[in-house]
Amino acid sequence: MEEIFAWNLFNRFNELDMMKIAVIILLVLAALIVGFFLFVGGAVFFSSLALDFAAPKRQSLLDTTFRGATIKFEKLEKQDIGFTRSQYVLWLNGRSVWSSGDALEKNSRVTPHGVVPVHPEDLEKVISIHRFQTLPENTAPPKNMNDVIEMVNLLAVGSGRVLWLSPKDVSEADVKLLTDFIDLQKQAVVNAPDSSVRQLDFPLFVNALVYADDTQFAPRIYSRKSKNMEETITVGLDGNIHFRRVDERDITFGQSFGHLSEDTKTMLVNLNPSDAVRPLSLTAAEIESFTNAQNEPIRTRYAVRLVEENAAF
Repeated sequence: MEEIFAWNLFNRFNELDMMKIAVIILLVLAALIVGFFLFVGGAVFFSSLALDFAAPKRQSLLDTTFRGATIKFEKLEKQDIGFTRSQYVLWLNGRSVWSSGDALEKNSRVTPHGVVPVHPEDLEKVISIHRFQTLPENTAPPKNMNDVIEMVNLLAVGSGRVLWLSPKDVSEADVKLLTDFIDLQKQAVVNAPDSSVRQLDFPLFVNALVYADDTQFAPRIYSRKSKNMEETITVGLDGNIHFRRVDERDITFGQSFGHLSEDTKTMLVNLNPSDAVRPLSLTAAEIESFTNAQNEPIRTRYAVRLVEENAAF
């Protein structure tokens, strides 16, 4: 009897030891796993911190003088973990006068608008608008893939097409100088015998120059909310209209929604454009009832006319 008791007691201590060993092993594994994630997280954090403090890489796309003034256009790039940020900056006599993309250059102010305004009430706030001659259709394309990639990047950040120059940054004399410079450069391309051109030259990406304080302008936003969703209609400065919907599952989709008429009094709305995610089921009366932040419905500023899929705006 005593032998059986001793044997059971021995087994019991054995089981307890095994449990202790198992617990210790689990704790060690947990500590290793936590340590691994802390190490990776710390490495990512410090790498991100190092990249954040690193100076951006600079690439000069244009550096010249014109009528005694220095004109420089450059691209800034900064590597972050998993992606690259880019900024394009126009310098006039050493001063940043226009910028687009990410704010990497501390002495530059990113201009948010790259379109020509069309609303009469917006045009009243514009000092001047100059439209440049467009390039001929037979202009030579980029010669290599790097130029193609660069051109796509330029267009993606709106770094051309329309320059907004603010009276806070430049004088009317500065605007006249830049306008003449771009005009002459474009004219040289148009008159070139072979119509060949480096697509990355700064002036060639500019279709118009707007001289105005861009902080006074903003798209017109109208919305309506229900229990299950929020819908938004945005009228851009250039008259393009966009529709956006967010449902109760926080699923978002948006698509082109039409364009303003030439007199900007009527929304020409396309409920099923060729690039539509799906057709929209809205009536003109429903669209006119969307309201802005001041609770003013669309009908107080625009009439709404529905147009067919392939109708010309």
